[in-house]
Amino acid sequence: MVLGPKLRIRYVNPGFSKLTGYSLEEVEGKLPDFRRPGATIHELLAELKETVARGELWTCVFQNRRKDGSFYWERAVVAGHLDASGAVAGYVCSREDITDLHQAEAEMKFERSLLQGLLDALPDAIYFKDVNSRYLRIGRTMARDIGLKDPAEAIGKTDSDFFHPKLARAARLDELNIIRTGKPILDKIE
Repeated sequence: MVLGPKLRIRYVNPGFSKLTGYSLEEVEGKLPDFRRPGATIHELLAELKETVARGELWTCVFQNRRKDGSFYWERAVVAGHLDASGAVAGYVCSREDITDLHQAEAEMKFERSLLQGLLDALPDAIYFKDVNSRYLRIGRTMARDIGLKDPAEAIGKTDSDFFHPKLARAARLDELNIIRTGKPILDKIE
């Protein structure tokens, strides 16, 4: 999409028409339709102009509506088109349909909340770590056992942040053995 200096649409390519269902004739001379929740089109366009005037790319993720009424999510990236004097003479906008990505992120967020709910509801001290023994996620029972109010406080920390060095070293050796062999350690009393 190419916009003039007053942000009116001058040109759209066939990809735009395929995505939105609108032809150049239907949108030429109109303001682009950016619909970010909580912001008006005029606020977004002012933000766009200010960002591009600083020589930066303006990006926006928003929900939009096709000509047929269906909704989709898109990411727009806008750059300034400069004239010979260096002033902004227009704008070039790349728009990408990210509906599938947006839906996958929403599903992942929901699944993370389900996982955390399960971790928090179980009476056992359950946790996940990366290969460097840093906590990725822990349940409320585990957090309480190591003196934390919020499980998120453990993220990125290791056993050495919470336990005596001797105990932390022994735990790390056990973890390395599990990684090496793929076999769990069962019924170990600590």
